[in-house]
Amino acid sequence: MATMRVMTSSDAPALVQNGTKPRKADDAYDILKDLIITMQLKPGEPLDERSLIANLEIGRTPLREAIQRLSHEQLVVSLPRRGYYVSQLSITELQQMITAREVIEPQTARLAAANITVAEVCELRRIITDACAEFEGLSPAEILHRDLNFHSLIAEASRNRFLATMANELNTLMLRYWYISFTRTPHFREDFAKHHDLVDLLEARDEDGVYAEMQAHITRFRRRMSDAIATGGALSAL
Repeated sequence: MATMRVMTSSDAPALVQNGTKPRKADDAYDILKDLIITMQLKPGEPLDERSLIANLEIGRTPLREAIQRLSHEQLVVSLPRRGYYVSQLSITELQQMITAREVIEPQTARLAAANITVAEVCELRRIITDACAEFEGLSPAEILHRDLNFHSLIAEASRNRFLATMANELNTLMLRYWYISFTRTPHFREDFAKHHDLVDLLEARDEDGVYAEMQAHITRFRRRMSDAIATGGALSAL
């Protein structure tokens, strides 16, 4: 897959839903997060403030606000007297997070099957359909955000804010591992289209069925990551 160019503040969306310009800190956060997710800022790399301000065309205050948000999401860590660094990846962390997903997300999906609305089902289908139709024109970061939005909407439909918060925080932290999986899955669009199976079960309010399908979805991810570890590549240094 071709290397993505470094984004600047001009790449950020010009408008938000209420028609007003987004805050500069939001622009900085979105850009910096995508650079981390897609490994353009590598695990363990220091965040050089001057370089980021120049390259991203963003001010010091918005940048610092963005770094604080990313630190809260554990994508960035602060080292005493050394500054901020992109958080490391590790096989142990990956295994623990997948195990946590196996506990949290199937149960979240089961609750969603009981509580989801027609509008939410339609929105889930729209996310899948649009992503598959626009796939060739989307950046890896954009595709991953579509996937994250899909899972976040299911979590929200559970109507359990504690489970939803845990699921969303966990999946946000896993985005770099999703990126590794994405770059090693030759038929990712077809895999993404399989999300329709989850939506069919949610729409049918099949609680046991959607629980099992979400488990299978996570198992497929575990298998892809095991293959990535076995063959080296992006995980060879972990």
